Amino acid sequence: RIFEEWLAAVPHNKIFGFGGDTGSPFCTLGYAAQARRGIAGVLERKVESGEFDLKTARQVAQRVMHRNGRDFYGMQ
Repeated sequence: RIFEEWLAAVPHNKIFGFGGDTGSPFCTLGYAAQARRGIAGVLERKVESGEFDLKTARQVAQRVMHRNGRDFYGMQ
């Protein structure tokens, strides 16, 4: 629900959808899977409602799961 609200209020290039700060690779893997499922569900609803097209949904997913963090930390 929070992600859905953030997408309505915050530019998607400012949202970090996932951070692996657990210290355990097993927990990090689990949290990444949870984040993917949650983000995918929100984006699926936005595509089904016509608010986003598939291309936009893919761009948002890529940004919040990877590119925003990479850009923020100056990584290539």
